[in-house]
Amino acid sequence: MGGRRQVLVRRFLNGLLVAAIVWFIFTIGRRACDIVNEAGVGEIVQSVRLPATAGSIWPLRQLLARDRERTVVLGLSAECAVCSEQLPFYRQLLAVSRVAGTPFEVSILLDKSPGDDKFLESLGHVHSPVRRASLRDLGVRHTPTVWVVAKDGRVVSVDVGRLSKVRQGTIAGLADGALRADPKSAADREAPPFELSEEMLRNIPEAAKLQVLDVRPRDAFALEHRRGATNIPLDELGTRASEELETNAPIVIDCTFTDMNYCDIAAFRLGRLGFSRVHALNRGRVPAASCETSQAPVRR
Repeated sequence: MGGRRQVLVRRFLNGLLVAAIVWFIFTIGRRACDIVNEAGVGEIVQSVRLPATAGSIWPLRQLLARDRERTVVLGLSAECAVCSEQLPFYRQLLAVSRVAGTPFEVSILLDKSPGDDKFLESLGHVHSPVRRASLRDLGVRHTPTVWVVAKDGRVVSVDVGRLSKVRQGTIAGLADGALRADPKSAADREAPPFELSEEMLRNIPEAAKLQVLDVRPRDAFALEHRRGATNIPLDELGTRASEELETNAPIVIDCTFTDMNYCDIAAFRLGRLGFSRVHALNRGRVPAASCETSQAPVRR
């Protein structure tokens, strides 16, 4: 009887040992690819080459959202002047990604460099995945680099350097799914809404039956808005636009009080709903440029 008990105890201990070894290997394997601290900021130490062209397969699956259709990956550096200059665009993408029903998430891939903690703080990355890495080791030669990646890992678009307002809107449309990377019709082409200034708006005759649309949330609209504007929040456009807006009358999306990407996504969604005369009020453009990634990144 005692011998049988000893055999059972030995088998139990062996089972515990095997389970501990499996757990240890699994844990080390995960940390080898993606090390994440309590603040949600991780480090990529995996040796891969990130794609430079659309149509490729994205190798870092830990940066892709599991519950969204697409992920916008921002390859940034705290030492890149263009990255700092375009912080408003990145913040806008982050803000739009938090709107209920938005089909994309934003992930941040940050080059290791002095001052990256302060850069993350200014970016306002709360609730978004962040990973530090040597971007040059991952094959990224210039920052900023922006990837739009589908849920299946296919890269939809790759953009390097400073983005014009037109291209920023296109990226927002691609991420939202309101714009296709390979357009097959005029409504899907990379065409931003026609831009209006305040002076142009004043010169439009009343007979044009202009419709001014505000796509901000109700509470923001209640605080301040243009006289005569119709408020349809971005996440309600699909259900309310066709009932509350005239399809054949021109629509002006008021970008004065809101992020530009709200306006662009709204314009692309309206185009899909059959609204062909969509314009944007108060929208600008900037030229293109980029920063080269560091030759010798700081190791942490």
